[in-house]
Amino acid sequence: MKIRVITQFTVTGADDFDAETNSLMSSLLTEEEKDPRVAEVDLNAVLSRCQVAVSLVVDAETWAEAESIANAFVRASIGNIGGVIKGQFNGRPASDSSMIASVQSTELVPA
Repeated sequence: MKIRVITQFTVTGADDFDAETNSLMSSLLTEEEKDPRVAEVDLNAVLSRCQVAVSLVVDAETWAEAESIANAFVRASIGNIGGVIKGQFNGRPASDSSMIASVQSTELVPA
């Protein structure tokens, strides 16, 4: 089944948030090309608040599987641009200029 997953997070530590979101969107699109389970990737950002919402459609058997795929997909995309997820530093320290995402919520709806 196809499930739309929306992940929202706040970014800290980005010197140029606009440039970081552009890089993140490029990374998301690159990852989308590699993963046949993921489609319709979109990113919305509120620049003044450093808030990001990533929306994607995941083809999965269960809601839990869709959430797991989406979380791994977004985390990989953030990592590809040198960013880190708060609490998960992938074995390396975050620099002051890194995108540090603090995931606030994930929403799943039928696509």
